[in-house]
Formats: sequence, structure tokens, C-alpha cells
Amino acid sequence: MAAAPQLASLLRSPATTTVRAWPTLAGSRAQPATAARTFMNFFSTSNKKPQDNKAEPAAAAEAEAQATEQQTTEDAAATMNPAEIEQLKTELEAAKAAEADLKDKYLRALADMENLRHRSKREVQDASDYAMQKFAKDLLEFADNLERALAYVPEEARTAEGNTDLKNLYEGVEGTQRQLQHVFARYELLPVNPLGEKFDPELHEALFQVPDPNQAPGTVAQVMHTGYTLKGRLLRAAGVGVVVKA
Repeated sequence: MAAAPQLASLLRSPATTTVRAWPTLAGSRAQPATAARTFMNFFSTSNKKPQDNKAEPAAAAEAEAQATEQQTTEDAAATMNPAEIEQLKTELEAAKAAEADLKDKYLRALADMENLRHRSKREVQDASDYAMQKFAKDLLEFADNLERALAYVPEEARTAEGNTDLKNLYEGVEGTQRQLQHVFARYELLPVNPLGEKFDPELHEALFQVPDPNQAPGTVAQVMHTGYTLKGRLLRAAGVGVVVKA
């Protein structure tokens, strides 16, 4: 048969490093070409070298290192006497206490630095907001003089016939005062005129008392000079007369 020479050739091939069971053809009705392919596949797979094993994963190596370290610790502990173990425990507690103390100091220092940062920022802002405080306070005297000048001119005098010059002068002073108040408002320099309000010692300065049965005690009956605030801070208290029980 044609399969005999191929079988003899396969039997004469070099022996492989892997011993496997020969495929059995006895009792088989396979065709010669099929038998030859069976033997060729057997030897081709037998001649393949097994692949080298890859390195162990990092997780396995780490687990082995931990196991070795634990075993070393246990061996070292087994060789220690109780006095050494107690000493190590004492040193460990001391180290933990020192760590807690350092952590507390660090947190306190961090809080102090944060407070200092906020305080410095506020001081810089205050210095910027109130840099003009002295200048603004000096301008208040000028505003007071304008207010007094307007108060000294009665309405009958400025509306009487023949007092055109007085009327024009009054309107000029009034316009100057109005323009000055606009400038004050632009820089948040605001007037405090508490006539008829409840006396507030935070904003008002009591200059005298006024007996008046028609008003409740503690009411501002008269304003001698207007007070002012600069950006919400009191620059000058309003000088007032306060009602007392008659």
C-alpha cells in the first residue's frame, strides 16, 4: 500500500523529547492519506517545545514578601524575653504620644496662620477704605458751614420782593451743599440726621436735654450738627438735644 513508505519514513525520524502514545490504526478503515496525516500531526505536535513560564505576578511576590516579614517578626518575638517586649511596647506608646502631640501643634499652627492671613487681609482693606478718614473729617466743617448759612436765611426773607440777590445767593449756596453731598455719597460718606428718632448712643452725642411733654423721653428733639459715617464706620457722632420728662 502507498501508506507503507510514509510510515517507514516517519518511524525513521529523530525521536522527540516528549513521549506520547502512538495513534492506533488497527481495525481502522481510514484511507492511506488520512493515516499519513494522522502520523504527521502526531510528530509535529510532539516536536513543539513547551513555552517558558512567565514571571509570577506582582501580587504574588508582594504576598510572599509579607509572609516572610511576618514570619521573621514572629521568629524575633519568640526569641525575646518579656522584659524586652514590655520595653518595646513602652517605646511604641511614647512614639504614638509624640506623634499626637506634633499633630496637635501642627493643626494649631495652621489655624494661627489662617487667622493671621484673614486679619492681615482685613487690616489692608481697612487701611484702603479709611485712608481718607482724616481728610473727610476736615471737610465736615466746610459742610457744617454751608448748612448753617442756609439755616440763617429765613424763607420770608428770600421770597420777599426786592431780595433777588439774597435769593440768588441762597440758591448758589444750596447748590454747592447739594453737590458736596453727592461727592460725599460717592465715597460712602453719609450724613446722620436723627431728628425725631430715638436717641442712639452709638451714633448720637447728647449735648443738652429738652423738657417736652409732647414727645416721648429719649427722642431727639434738636440736631446741632449732623453726624457722618464713612463706609459704615462712625466718623462723627451727631450732636443732639434729647427730650426728657417734663
